[in-house]
Amino acid sequence: MKSGTLILVRHAKSSWKHEVADHDRPLNRRGRENAPMMAGRLRNWLREAGIAEPRLVSSTARRAYDTACCFAEAFGIPVSDIEKTPQLYEAGEQDILQVLAKQPGDVPTLALFGHNPTFTDVIVRLANVPLDNLPTCGFAVLQFKRPDWQAVTWGAARLLHMEFPRDHRNTPVVGS
Repeated sequence: MKSGTLILVRHAKSSWKHEVADHDRPLNRRGRENAPMMAGRLRNWLREAGIAEPRLVSSTARRAYDTACCFAEAFGIPVSDIEKTPQLYEAGEQDILQVLAKQPGDVPTLALFGHNPTFTDVIVRLANVPLDNLPTCGFAVLQFKRPDWQAVTWGAARLLHMEFPRDHRNTPVVGS
C-alpha cells in the first residue's frame, strides 16, 4: 500500500512597505531569497527520500502564490499547473481538511502553500507534535498510511521532516 505525503509550506517573508490589501502583499527581499533556497532543499530531500514530486496547491494571496512559483521552478513544474484556491487564504483548520478532501485520490504527494497560524495548528493536530510556530518559508513533511485525501483525520499523520530558513542562511543548495 502506498503512503500519502502532505507538505505544508508557509509563504515566504512578505513586504509591508506597499500600500496594498493584505491579499496582494508581495514577497520582500528576504522572501525572494528564501523561497528558491527552501524549494531546492525540499526538492533534494524528497528525491533522497524517494518521495514523488508534489502536486502544488496555493492560497490565492500573492505572497503564497509567489512562494509556490519558486517551488514549481525548483521541481520543473509549469507554474500553470499550480492550483490556486481561495479557500487557503484566511483558512481555518477545517478548511484545510476540505481542501485535502477535494484532491484526486491518485495524488501521492501534495504541497499546500498558505498561512499561519493555521498551518502551525494543522501540523500540530495532524501529527500530534509540539510546534509553536512554522516560520515564513518553513515547511513540514507529513506522511499518512495511504494517499486517501478524503479520509484525512486529526492525529493520522507522522512528521517525517521539517526545515526552516533560519537553519540554512549561509548554506548553498546542492544539486540545483
